[in-house]
Amino acid sequence: MRELSEKEILGHVGEIAENGYSIIENAIEQEYIKEILQELERLEEVRPGGDIPPAPFTDFHTRR
Repeated sequence: MRELSEKEILGHVGEIAENGYSIIENAIEQEYIKEILQELERLEEVRPGGDIPPAPFTDFHTRR
């Protein structure tokens, strides 16, 4: 990722102040995004649904 200019940083600070968030495009390299997605797919195959077994508290609406 390239370093942001001071003007860009101030723009993001303003967006955060106004909207509560700011989007920095291309903040993560595409290759790293591919690796993250591959790992998420692998984890879903190993543990479908995640680590929390169904229970009355978790049911169908809550994941803690």
